[in-house]
Amino acid sequence: MKKLLVLLLLIPNLSWSESIIYQCKFLKSDRASFEHPQTIVAIIDFSEKKLEKYIEDNLNLTNQYYCEACTSITNRVNVWKNGYNPFSLKKTDRENGRFFEIYASDLVGHLWKPINGAHYYQCQRF
Repeated sequence: MKKLLVLLLLIPNLSWSESIIYQCKFLKSDRASFEHPQTIVAIIDFSEKKLEKYIEDNLNLTNQYYCEACTSITNRVNVWKNGYNPFSLKKTDRENGRFFEIYASDLVGHLWKPINGAHYYQCQRF
């Protein structure tokens, strides 16, 4: 059922752009104490260098996130929460920032908050 939902969301995108779908499942946590989803779906249009969809446990959060420097399928994918800098030491960034990255080499994803550890995901690319 979940795969059918993802396919239905993507049908318009398949013929119009060069979008890549990342489906990610939770693996483990590393010193992270914040809540996390069991699944994350990120759809990236590398030709437009933008985030098309970002879904956590079937909840569409696309309007709250953007793709930072998503230039190539061979580079790391960085999905950042709007308005927050992962490298800032500001209290608001540490408390409210939330970032998801996927490494191209092994498709391991990390959902993390500054100074709060990370949750690990194994992703598949479609």
